[in-house]
Amino acid sequence: MNKILKLTTSAAALVLAAAASASAADLPSRPVPMPAIVPVYNWTGFYIGANLGGAWSNVDLKGNFSGAHWSTNNSNFIIGGQFGYNYQIGQFVLGAEFDFDWADGSKTSNFRATALGPLQATVDSNWIMTLAARFGYAANNWLFYAKAGGAWSETNGSLKTPAGGVVASGSSTNAGWVLGGGIEYAFAQNWTGKIEYNYLGLDNNDFSTKVGPNRVTASPDISVVKVGVNYKF
Repeated sequence: MNKILKLTTSAAALVLAAAASASAADLPSRPVPMPAIVPVYNWTGFYIGANLGGAWSNVDLKGNFSGAHWSTNNSNFIIGGQFGYNYQIGQFVLGAEFDFDWADGSKTSNFRATALGPLQATVDSNWIMTLAARFGYAANNWLFYAKAGGAWSETNGSLKTPAGGVVASGSSTNAGWVLGGGIEYAFAQNWTGKIEYNYLGLDNNDFSTKVGPNRVTASPDISVVKVGVNYKF
């Protein structure tokens, strides 16, 4: 009797186990969670923006009528804007950018002895403009870039006597080259912010004096640091 009871109990256990296994097989399987997709920022597109910062210029003035030489180190507040285009290939970004900044600031040198008596120079930079190619490396929302191209700046200069008389005055637009670099960060889908440094190496340019056919040569070199914001289309 005990042997029959044990056989019956074992058989019932096997039936229950088989039923449980079948029920588990009928249940829907749980979906496997997919890994989160991290969005990668795309830098391709046109953009327009504004900037402000400072410009530090070293302007040499030399009058051929006197042989004297004046040098001024000028600090200017600048404000302006830029527009350009980026094209991203993998993690590399190629582009071109035009920017224009108004400058505010003037500098007066010490007096120098000349054939016309002691004279001092006053220099005022009016604006700065560049048109450059950009070469960048993108790390998602970050862009590290260098730039190189052409540069232009307008400089006003004058030579004055101790009594305030103007011996020479004029304006020269100096052309040259620009080298620079910066870091740009996309803080929203269409908005980026940047900080940038540029060095402008500009050619000499002459303006006429008020004393006969003489001339004054202006030779500016400019360093620029600015921050800006761009809207990408």
